[in-house]
Amino acid sequence: MRWLLQPMAILLVMVVAAVCVTENSATAVFELRLKKFVNQYGKDTEGHCCSGYRNSQGLCSGTCKTKFRVCLKVYQEVIDPNSNCTFGEAVTPVLGENEVDFTKADLGDFVNPVKFQLSSWQGTFSLIIEAWHEEPNDTLSYAVQHSKFIANQMPREKTIGDKSSGTDGLETVQRKGNEGKGGREKKRAGREEHNEREGR
Repeated sequence: MRWLLQPMAILLVMVVAAVCVTENSATAVFELRLKKFVNQYGKDTEGHCCSGYRNSQGLCSGTCKTKFRVCLKVYQEVIDPNSNCTFGEAVTPVLGENEVDFTKADLGDFVNPVKFQLSSWQGTFSLIIEAWHEEPNDTLSYAVQHSKFIANQMPREKTIGDKSSGTDGLETVQRKGNEGKGGREKKRAGREEHNEREGR
């Protein structure tokens, strides 16, 4: 399968994610919980219908068959979606059509939250979340899948602190102390793809 990666402005989608990082003396676990995705008009990043045709009102007659790619890598000031996913990559099967509610969808073999085991916490990272439309190529005699790029997000950088950022209402940050056991947990809700975190 070929990923058609292009940096595009996203206007018609929303990805809401909750990120949980748990650290202890030896390892760290990065968790990303996907909550909801909306592609209201069933179009890809180039404005074409994922399937079907566009009627006289400009609406698509078909829907997208949506799957997702999550990539966690070392921090990059300018994100390169084609470089290796240093800490891990997850690709889902098709999970729904124009709207996917991860709390209600049949996720099949995909496990939500997505978990990445880290040997140690790096302090900063880049996170890429992409949405793709997949359809079979019916003109061939064997099953071939190809994809259309639907969406990704290029959000601003954030730093985890002890209090809610209170900047836009899209995210909250909480710390839970468990220092006696050598662990701590950081939680964040918001729509993000590129985050900056500082460990203590």
